[in-house]
Amino acid sequence: MASDESSVNADVTVVSPANESYGDRVVDADETLLSWLALEEPDYLCAAIFRNGGMEIELEAEVPDAETVSIWAADVGLWHSNVKVYVSENGRRWQKIASLKVKSTENQRYDIYGSFGDVRYIKVERSGTPLSFLMLDAVRAKGGD
Repeated sequence: MASDESSVNADVTVVSPANESYGDRVVDADETLLSWLALEEPDYLCAAIFRNGGMEIELEAEVPDAETVSIWAADVGLWHSNVKVYVSENGRRWQKIASLKVKSTENQRYDIYGSFGDVRYIKVERSGTPLSFLMLDAVRAKGGD
């Protein structure tokens, strides 16, 4: 069977997988259920963070010169969850990069932009009433393009 194909000149850009990294290992978790569900790419299976709980997550790989940190989260309950997000290169010294209020009851991506340096760990802390809790689906650090 004859084919009627023509070629088109196109540029291809290959993005290094090291340009972004998702959670790979839970280092510490307080007031949290099913913490491992916050690992890897978003899949709508979530860890539940209660009261003044939080999680420290090691990424799959260090992201050099990270410019975007993202969390996928939702809130369940009567009030919104107040969330603080931190990054670290070594898991010992933490830099607070955002305070935000998670209001959505459906899983939503929250992007935080800045010059964060090398990022290997992301910490998410929740505060607020015990009448609600934070559902954390995933975390990611991404370098510049």
